[in-house]
Amino acid sequence: LGGREGSFLGADVVEKNVRPGDVFVLATDGLAYLDAGAIGAIVAWAHRAAKSPAQVLVEHALAAGGEDNVTVVVVEVAFVRGTGPEVIVVT
Repeated sequence: LGGREGSFLGADVVEKNVRPGDVFVLATDGLAYLDAGAIGAIVAWAHRAAKSPAQVLVEHALAAGGEDNVTVVVVEVAFVRGTGPEVIVVT
């Protein structure tokens, strides 16, 4: 990350209770070319097809008009220990 002196980098932080099998998509604004319904459908399809959901999302975003800066991380919760967000274990 870069920036000018005095610039501000903000992040959205959300705490949620999670269960095994929950999926989170973390992405840059380049994924904005796809709506939430399309993202969910693509992730579900890629999972069933044994393909990388992140790679498939990037390909669809670029095909939908994205030109650059499409970075995606897809995280699936494998198991949870404890009760707080700080003890999430993911794969």
